[in-house]
Amino acid sequence: MSPASGASQYYGSFHAVRNTNAYTFNFGDRRIRGSQIYFELNFRLPIVGLDRDEDFSPTGYNTLILESDCRTVVTSYPGIAIH
Repeated sequence: MSPASGASQYYGSFHAVRNTNAYTFNFGDRRIRGSQIYFELNFRLPIVGLDRDEDFSPTGYNTLILESDCRTVVTSYPGIAIH
């Protein structure tokens, strides 16, 4: 993993990211901001990826952002959306 892109980075494969987002959707805290729904989940261990907002430190938080239809993914990334 290299922070060269400047973005937070997940550990693992696309399949692992998809599963992480599924857990976040089902068990995460939900907040509505405008027309988007933010889901955040703390896995309690730094297993999700590297958080750019925390100097690319390992994180156990995942953020998933969906449109109001709850089907269209805006983005997802390791780390906390709302501090």
